[in-house]
Amino acid sequence: MIDLNAPRLRRRILRNQCCSYVFNAGFDVYVIGGYLRDLLLTGKSSRDIDFAVNGSPRRLASTVAREFGGRVVDLRKERMMRVVLKEGVTLDFARMNGDIVEDLGGRDFTINAMGWSPDSGLIDPHSGLRDLRDCRIKAISRLNLLDDPLRILRAYRFSAELGFTITASTRRLILPISGRLRSSARERITYEFFRLLNAENPISALKSAHSDGVLSQIISINNRQLQRNLKLISTLSSNSKKLLEKRFFKEFSQGLSRLGLLRLELLMLGARLEGSLLAVSSDIRKRINVTGELYNSLNNDVKSKSSELFDIFWEARDASEDLLIITDMTRLFVELRQFNRIMAKGLMTAEEIMETSGISGGPGLGRLIKEMKRLRFMGRLRTIRDAGRWISGLESY
Repeated sequence: MIDLNAPRLRRRILRNQCCSYVFNAGFDVYVIGGYLRDLLLTGKSSRDIDFAVNGSPRRLASTVAREFGGRVVDLRKERMMRVVLKEGVTLDFARMNGDIVEDLGGRDFTINAMGWSPDSGLIDPHSGLRDLRDCRIKAISRLNLLDDPLRILRAYRFSAELGFTITASTRRLILPISGRLRSSARERITYEFFRLLNAENPISALKSAHSDGVLSQIISINNRQLQRNLKLISTLSSNSKKLLEKRFFKEFSQGLSRLGLLRLELLMLGARLEGSLLAVSSDIRKRINVTGELYNSLNNDVKSKSSELFDIFWEARDASEDLLIITDMTRLFVELRQFNRIMAKGLMTAEEIMETSGISGGPGLGRLIKEMKRLRFMGRLRTIRDAGRWISGLESY
């Protein structure tokens, strides 16, 4: 619900100690961007606040950092100064290009092109309020998208996070220039894309990104496979109530949630990470590779082949749960819990196995331990006595 009550907006902004201090520090400064947008949209303030400064951003940032015990970071590529405070609060200060109206005209989308100061009140030269009310993502100009091609991807990220629709005119601007996204830093692309995947319901934005040629810039994969993968993501949440558990909304790596990771694993089926525009951590890379390799190994009759299921879990290890969810084989969670119990504690210690078998260690011991766990998973070894008899009956290993 858009709240246009001017006195209430003023109170909400100045109630923030950082904002109040900035506006009383003797600078010509405006709060702009996402902080203002979210405050208007939800009445809630975010931890990230953007300011446009008519003067020296460095001097104002240093003043604020001293006052609140923060750390100043010079973001030269973004042409701004950032103050990092406790509890994840960040304040970004950028020098205005011209006056405030001219500066707002250089931003990405109309809903982010509003400004506010105690003296001016709300400034909205591009009808951002109207688009905010109509739940629309609308680019200010083609030139602004070309000025920073990452804005192309940000359109779909905002669409996913806010549940807004990208206007047809904006999508027409994006389609012929989607390839320009490849000039952006992979780290920046990854950050935006992971935020998209973390959204409550990103499928509409992903489909739009695919239709507009953006998704194929990020993921190296043929069109038919990409369409199949998008369908799999569409059915992911509806097929598994387990995804509603809080742990799936916690970060896995690089800001990507567990739920976002599951979506990425599906999206990357049949794709090559090396050919993508994503710069992923080793943990994410491992999950994508493992689930991609084992995705087709699970089928409806695998449960009856407990030895085969054991091999799948053995190879997947920590990715086993992901694999069962994305293949819609969650009915095998009972078997996975059994596997995890067996992996956590064996019937015999390694020392006991070596003493009984006469093996001194090395690869042979590893193979023997694996086979004992397999037989236990299959129900053929249940007790320490069963394990001892089985080892004693081996001629060699």
